Amino acid sequence: MPGVCATGTLQCRSGALVCIPSTDVNALVAALAAEDVVTSSRDDNLRISAHCYNTADDVRAVLDVLARNRELLKPA
Repeated sequence: MPGVCATGTLQCRSGALVCIPSTDVNALVAALAAEDVVTSSRDDNLRISAHCYNTADDVRAVLDVLARNRELLKPA
C-alpha cells in the first residue's frame, strides 16, 4: 500500500521539499536518523529536503528506510 504526499503536486509550485504524513513522525524521523538520513518534522509530516548534492543513491536510501517503516506512514 503506497503512502501519501502532503506536499502539493502542481509542478509550477513545487520544489525539492517533500512532506509525507506519518502516524508517528518522531519515530519515523528517528528511524531515518538511525540510518544516517537527516530529515525533520512539520506538524505530523516527515519533511524531506533534497539538495543539488544529493545523489540517486541518497534518494534510494530514503525510499528503502521508508519501505522498511511503512507502518509509520499514513495510508493513502
